[in-house]
Amino acid sequence: MLGIVKKVFNIYYEIQTDQGAVLCKPRGRLRSSSKIFVGDRVEFSLSEDGSGVIESVQSRGSLLSRPPVANVQKVILVASLHNPKIDLDFVDRVALLSLHNGLQVVLVLNKIDALEDGEAEALRIAQAYGNTGFPVIAASAVRGWGIDEIRGFLKGKISVMAGRSGVGKSSLLNAIKPGLSLKTGTVSAKHGHGRHTTR
Repeated sequence: MLGIVKKVFNIYYEIQTDQGAVLCKPRGRLRSSSKIFVGDRVEFSLSEDGSGVIESVQSRGSLLSRPPVANVQKVILVASLHNPKIDLDFVDRVALLSLHNGLQVVLVLNKIDALEDGEAEALRIAQAYGNTGFPVIAASAVRGWGIDEIRGFLKGKISVMAGRSGVGKSSLLNAIKPGLSLKTGTVSAKHGHGRHTTR
């Protein structure tokens, strides 16, 4: 059977198929010879108990090391304007890595409602990235701003959402797909960054 790796749990892999999800372990030679990533297309066989064994990994169209994911076409790069403050060095690193791998990049500036001049600040950053060729979206997961625009960029593509902890990736995904109910975290007042909640 064929499927796509949806989640990784230590040595177990949740494989998404047209018939539903199957929990699999890799065949012994795969455990020692290669790493299997979320997004990998794999061939697996079913055991009598309904679990599976990954037999092979198909060739990849793309592979990112940060975040570690295979076969995506688009990177939704999320940064926040406030709490935590935008880290442009991180944005540049992930954007360059993505573009180097031939992936489309969309920069989402979240939490624009948290600053008095949030829209103006988002516009300034968008202008600074004006020559990069990738779109910049001003958004607020709390107020629903920019959600339809992000949803439009996701449509018909296999995408990954990347960004530092606390920037609002889970909140944006919950707003994009109501009912998803991903766990969200808070940002530390002391350190100014969030807790890791979603991969």
